Amino acid sequence: MGDNINEVDMVKYLMAAHHLHQIDLADIFGGQANVSKYLHGERALSKTHIIGLKKKFGISADFFVR
Repeated sequence: MGDNINEVDMVKYLMAAHHLHQIDLADIFGGQANVSKYLHGERALSKTHIIGLKKKFGISADFFVR
């Protein structure tokens, strides 16, 4: 993927690719409302979120740590 893909777009893509909904990431973000805030750009990723996403999707954390 190109450098023009931001982290929110990447998480949305991963959710779609794995047929997941916001509720499926609630355990990582501490609730579905927090997932929604993140996806709408109202909240940034923490280290805990990055680790959770890395484990959930089996991806490198490098994308999120820039």
